[in-house]
Amino acid sequence: MTKYLEILFSLLRIALWHRSSDVARFENIDEQTWDKVMRTASQHQVFALAFDGAMLLPDSLKPPRMLRLAWAAQVDKIEKQYACKAEIAQEIETLLAANNIKMLLFKGFTLAKCYPTPAHRQFGDLDIYCFGKLKQANRLLTEQGAHKSYDSYKHKCVVYKKVLIENHKFFLNTHDSWKIKASDKALKKIIANDKDFEKWSDFPVDFQALFYIWHTIHHFSWEAFSVRLITDMAVFWKTNIEKINIDFYLKTLQSVGLLKQANAITALVVRFLDIDKKDTPPFETDEEFEDKILAHMFSHYVLPPKNAKLNFGEVLKIKWERFFHRAKSYELIYPKENYRRFISSTVSNLKNRSFFRR
Repeated sequence: MTKYLEILFSLLRIALWHRSSDVARFENIDEQTWDKVMRTASQHQVFALAFDGAMLLPDSLKPPRMLRLAWAAQVDKIEKQYACKAEIAQEIETLLAANNIKMLLFKGFTLAKCYPTPAHRQFGDLDIYCFGKLKQANRLLTEQGAHKSYDSYKHKCVVYKKVLIENHKFFLNTHDSWKIKASDKALKKIIANDKDFEKWSDFPVDFQALFYIWHTIHHFSWEAFSVRLITDMAVFWKTNIEKINIDFYLKTLQSVGLLKQANAITALVVRFLDIDKKDTPPFETDEEFEDKILAHMFSHYVLPPKNAKLNFGEVLKIKWERFFHRAKSYELIYPKENYRRFISSTVSNLKNRSFFRR
């Protein structure tokens, strides 16, 4: 792990748990290093949370004044974006409810409630589920001025007042693996069997516990991993661990063949954020497998600069190199399934002309 990530995790531990033992790490950090830490925090979508940690440091160890001011200005923008999205979420929920459509938010907006400062959990879009009334919901939003963004088998998306709304048909990327397809069925079974449906303000905790671990595993398998996924798991568990049916959680993960992968992610969350194990689901340690996960977790394929002039052969080379780089992560999560992904990805890309561009 890079020095900047190590410093970043120290800031996050301070912000989340007020972990004073991390303070000593900040002796003699120069302005250039602080700037790199800020950039890394932004890249991993924990910019505001890292700022909270920096502001809890003793004055003598805080970033230089001009960097603090620049950091604070960006955090102020993040807070305003959160307030705007919260208002839009309420507006959409009211609109749909008036038309007999129940809507539940999940992912970013719901997870934000678990953070010390909800407005400091960064997210881009609003993820909603309308219980079989996806088309009706999007039609109502369109009538109120929303415009269509893009469609996929997983969700139909519209932009409403400049905010992307992902209206989900499936919770997970079911085309990725038979394990994820089975996981999505398990999630739908939980909500189908819950008799208190009309009373929910959020999805049941057992649903959320499984969804967030599967969502994290998926991001790793596609090499789209950010530190925010780690903090999400930590704060969710810290907030909800006593409400989770642990036996059901473990048995369900085992039934879809993803318990080993979930154990590894849990172990790494504990390693990175030093969360007390009593605040996480129980897990078995497999250091060799965890180290393999870690080796790929932050080693993303680096693309050439966007302004680089590349010929057709160079573009094709980049596409295939990135594919096989990602395949290593995928193989750790879904062993022996890479051939399926290779075939489906190849066919999909050849149908899409953008494959031959960067």
